[in-house]
Amino acid sequence: MDINKFIFDPHSRPLDLIQFCVKDAIEFIFIGPSHSKQSKYHEQLIGLEPPSFPFLKLNIDGSSLGNPSTSGAVAVIKNHWGEWLMGFSRHLDFASNNLVEA
Repeated sequence: MDINKFIFDPHSRPLDLIQFCVKDAIEFIFIGPSHSKQSKYHEQLIGLEPPSFPFLKLNIDGSSLGNPSTSGAVAVIKNHWGEWLMGFSRHLDFASNNLVEA
């Protein structure tokens, strides 16, 4: 599809724009750039002291492989029984150790 026609001519747009976008995204994933980053997966058990009722506890940590270099951050939220409620990890690209620990 000609991108200029798609942008500037409203009659050329597909009726189901969401389906069109999803189809193009899937196509990009399969025929797009073939380079892939190898994920270095590391699992480590940690122990956290649960908060008193009715509070939740948020633990956050960040690290950088150099200063500056590839970095990331993680967070865990637990309730007063020490049960994991939610968490996340995030790759932060290129950052200093001070930035990811802030």
